Amino acid sequence: MQELHSLIHCLTCSEWQALQGYFTCFTEHDPAKLKYAQLAKMLMDAEECPADVSCCLKIYGVKSDSNFEKLKSRLREKILDFLLTDISADKQKELDEADYAIIKMKKKSAQFQQLFYSKKRMPLLYGLLDEIIVQAKKYEQYSILVDHLRLKKALAGLKIGREEFEKIDVAMQTALLCLSLANKAEHFYYKLIISGDFSGKQDKQKTLQALKQNIAEVQAGFELTNSPMIHYYLKNLEMGYYQLQEDYLRARSVCLELSNIVRNNKSVRRKQRLAVVYDNLSRCEFYLGNFEEAATCARDAQIYFNQGSENYCIALEQEFYALFALKQYRQSSDIATKMITSAARKELGEFRHSKYHYLLANTFFMQRDFEGALGILSEKREISTDKAGWETGARILTIMTLIEMLKLDEASLAIYGLKQFFKRTDKKTLVSKRDKTILNLLLILERAGFRFGSLNGSTEKHLITLGSPEEETRWEPFTSELIPFHKWMSGKMGGRTKTHGDGKEKAPILVPSKSKAAAEKFLSR
Repeated sequence: MQELHSLIHCLTCSEWQALQGYFTCFTEHDPAKLKYAQLAKMLMDAEECPADVSCCLKIYGVKSDSNFEKLKSRLREKILDFLLTDISADKQKELDEADYAIIKMKKKSAQFQQLFYSKKRMPLLYGLLDEIIVQAKKYEQYSILVDHLRLKKALAGLKIGREEFEKIDVAMQTALLCLSLANKAEHFYYKLIISGDFSGKQDKQKTLQALKQNIAEVQAGFELTNSPMIHYYLKNLEMGYYQLQEDYLRARSVCLELSNIVRNNKSVRRKQRLAVVYDNLSRCEFYLGNFEEAATCARDAQIYFNQGSENYCIALEQEFYALFALKQYRQSSDIATKMITSAARKELGEFRHSKYHYLLANTFFMQRDFEGALGILSEKREISTDKAGWETGARILTIMTLIEMLKLDEASLAIYGLKQFFKRTDKKTLVSKRDKTILNLLLILERAGFRFGSLNGSTEKHLITLGSPEEETRWEPFTSELIPFHKWMSGKMGGRTKTHGDGKEKAPILVPSKSKAAAEKFLSR
């Protein structure tokens, strides 16, 4: 029932009105007595998905009826059929040109199939095939193109002769080559996305080498075909390569090339693709330390994503990080709230829903609303399943919050809880060197009775380690450590620590992350 409920609620107002007319246009029955129309209205009127039992009771007068499952199936098919008719005119507004063209191609293909196998041969068949082939070439739908060139080859061979047969076969072989190369490019693209984590030291060189080989293969395919679709995937691979190398200037340059490819080619042009370009551009600007531009690009991405979708919330998240880096904590708090409320919890998934609450807790902390932060952090959260990542960040932020609130006994318990947590976690998932260094600092602080002014020696050594450019210990944006721990601790110490030498006090050395202008600007704010 949930599937049917969500399907009905995705309809626009005009589509809903047209659907009710569609229910009755092929029947003489009273619309009020059509059971599938009654069920559709029940589901549309219900904000939350109703139970099968209650719907069955209203329609059939009993809690269970074998016909109810058939009724649901029939309603589902009616709605899906309706969405493919031109009565559903809103699809021209909602769909990109390429997607609308693909639907029309597939409808014509179905019409050809129907006529070819049920009627006598007629001139219309050849016209339909030619229309499909022309559009398939235009929008680079190579699988559709191959299928219909194959049909045309058979028909032309029988009607016109061998020369036409061979000519169409050459076109079909070219389309097959394009299909193979486009599929390979797409495969490498999604492989890059699925790999997800580009920062793992042990895999970085291996990933770079594989990506370099993939780029060379796709580049050769593009030179052979001059396909905008293959060009699109090629530039995405190049962007991933430069991001992995932390060369964000070149990654940004590739983003701008991608924007032109998406805008200027019908086969590639999609709002969602343009949104992804802006999202990547936002991330590049962030790493370059251009936080205002990063926020602007993230807002541009939101324009092209469907509101309420997971992708829309990801673009909001990108804006959140930029605003947080700009110390606009009230605005970033508003964005975090919007992230939580913009999409249904089921759409976001429990993990992302919990993560967004955690991001909100960070904004409360920076606004010194420690009660609000602790309230969120005290809740049971799905991010606890990510032992070495977000759960670690949540535990450390909880300790920082307890210290700020002077709940020192609770902070002590939480620190030793973190120590035991690391012991358990390290057996299954490697705890990072940075997180272990943070734990050491917290243990030193706890042994000093949380007197920041009395810290020196080993404390300074650990702070220098956390502020160093070393990949294992440097602070990284877009992680669970939104608030750089060493910067917070240095601030609690008055921005000064003692040295080993002459006993004079000086500011701790906080070295920015390697090739990370973002870290440098973030830490300097």
